[in-house]
Amino acid sequence: MGGIQKALISLLNELCTEFDITLLLFWKCGPLVDEIPSSVEVVETKSMFRLIGMSQHGCTTFLEKTTRGALVILTRLLGRRAAIELMKPSIRKDKLGDFDMVVSYSHCQASKMFYAGTAEYALYIKNANKRVCYIHCDYENSGTESRENNSIYRKFDYIVCVSQSVRKGFLRVLPDMKERTLAAENPIRKSEIMALAATNQFQYDTKTINMVSVARICQEKGIERVLKALGNLPTRNFKYYVVGDGDRRSASETLVKSLGLTDSVIFLGEDVNPYKYMINADFLVVPSYHEAAPVVFQEAKMLGLPVFTTRTLSADEMIGENYGWVVNNEDIAIERKLAELLEHKEVIDEKKQNMKAIDEKENSITDFYNTLL
Repeated sequence: MGGIQKALISLLNELCTEFDITLLLFWKCGPLVDEIPSSVEVVETKSMFRLIGMSQHGCTTFLEKTTRGALVILTRLLGRRAAIELMKPSIRKDKLGDFDMVVSYSHCQASKMFYAGTAEYALYIKNANKRVCYIHCDYENSGTESRENNSIYRKFDYIVCVSQSVRKGFLRVLPDMKERTLAAENPIRKSEIMALAATNQFQYDTKTINMVSVARICQEKGIERVLKALGNLPTRNFKYYVVGDGDRRSASETLVKSLGLTDSVIFLGEDVNPYKYMINADFLVVPSYHEAAPVVFQEAKMLGLPVFTTRTLSADEMIGENYGWVVNNEDIAIERKLAELLEHKEVIDEKKQNMKAIDEKENSITDFYNTLL
């Protein structure tokens, strides 16, 4: 349900009419599987890499559970490279054929995380003319930069970053990759999003200011810092809706009770159609500690929804003053700006009105892929 997965679905829809695409999944599971275009051939790996795609809960046999558990422990002790080397020989089980280009749509993770692995897998596919790896993270500050990952990226023909800011950050770490590092925003399916936004639209109480976040409820997304900021404000003329789930949901719900915000904060859970909540909200809240180029930025802009966000890697580039408010990535800055907006609804309404007059030029992702080939 994450932004990368949704962006991949949009990319496949854009490319499938012109290119013959095979999508290799480590684990064919999740609510978005049914949204893969029918013309895309879907292959599930038979190699040990499937254990990276699975959760421990998703393992169905004792052997899978024990093997995956052992690989997780090995990764934590010696790093992901040790686990990858053990899994690498099993790739021969996948008979994939020849390709003009192999794309790792996920980037490398921190060394001690048993996660991703698509970049390493892409490098092991023998019959490919070119290899491409996407960067969806703030490589400098997300905890993924390492000598090992630097070495992996240098083996690709091209690195595709999802914004110019992401590209600049990546090149500050690997300046020698300048000629092979490009920027291309994730495509979004406008017609489908607009149709979903028009379906069962959530009706807000217009007497209050209605804020919404669409995110995993985890540490890096910063939902709890917003809750604390709201708890410090004297006003209660707001409702804050959180669409999503994650390992910090229970802690966040407990925090809401302790702050006396039970009537003001509503957790809506995971939803394949967050747009029905976004379309009529007053503004979107993105309080992350670090982000690359969130797809939700693009979706909000398309829906005419102003964005209140902390200053992460691409916030000034994608939101700036035209599409919302970017504040310093500090708790006090979040609190002060929220206080200002909640006291002056006319500022929110003016931002919405100004957004309608902005017409952004779209770039063709199909043309971009043709240049890579």
